[in-house]
Amino acid sequence: MIGLQPHVIGAGIYESRRQRPGETESPPRVLQTYELGLYMEDGGTAWINGQECRLCKDLLVLGRPGDLRRNKLHFSCYSIHFRTEAAQIVQMLETLPHFMEEQGHRKEQFLEIIQRKQDRKRFASVAISAVLGQLLWDVWQQFGDRESALKPDPVRHALRLIQQEYQEPHTVETLAQLCNLSVSYFHKLFLQSTGTSPNHYLMLTRLSAAKAMLLGSRLSVAEIAHRCGFSSQGYFCDCMKKYIGFSPTRYRQLGEDPE
Repeated sequence: MIGLQPHVIGAGIYESRRQRPGETESPPRVLQTYELGLYMEDGGTAWINGQECRLCKDLLVLGRPGDLRRNKLHFSCYSIHFRTEAAQIVQMLETLPHFMEEQGHRKEQFLEIIQRKQDRKRFASVAISAVLGQLLWDVWQQFGDRESALKPDPVRHALRLIQQEYQEPHTVETLAQLCNLSVSYFHKLFLQSTGTSPNHYLMLTRLSAAKAMLLGSRLSVAEIAHRCGFSSQGYFCDCMKKYIGFSPTRYRQLGEDPE
């Protein structure tokens, strides 16, 4: 049962003024994990898959793996990053909206998860998963859409395909075919659902994977380019500079991602 519980990767207080001083907007990124945030103040704006929301105190924001997100700064929030492979939990999370207006009832649960994560006591992960599981259940009870779980979503299917197979030479045509849609309709639907094109989303997904490899491995830049589906090391370097603002080598030297 423990293995089916949500697993917290990180938890803490995110303050954009400290993490991104002097900046007014964070670059778009493809989420690699579930991200649940409870905002501590009014200020800033979030976009998830093109959906816009002004950030305010007690707002709950849920991001799912594969979502495309960017933020207008500045803000502070309690933040939990987690993963789960439990089908029922995944299905439950799929029925939740990205933005949920809270009434201040979840703060204690967030703080307990953050404190236990920082304490690093033996078997703390068991308690953390239990608290998070209760938190997700409470949120679903209040905000979950029980009807949406029954509706097929070709765009979510495409997002999962890209997340799982970003190293493959996918095109708009192949993705449309895998979703049993015409190219034109798939492109239109994808743009409406995410706020960006399939090609741009695929590029950002590959860059997200590449950033994780640059910081978490000793693989060469050429090997990372190959593993992430870039046609050449030179093209990978050009894309890093264009979309991230740093070369792969410089990004690795910095040693951390402000997000």
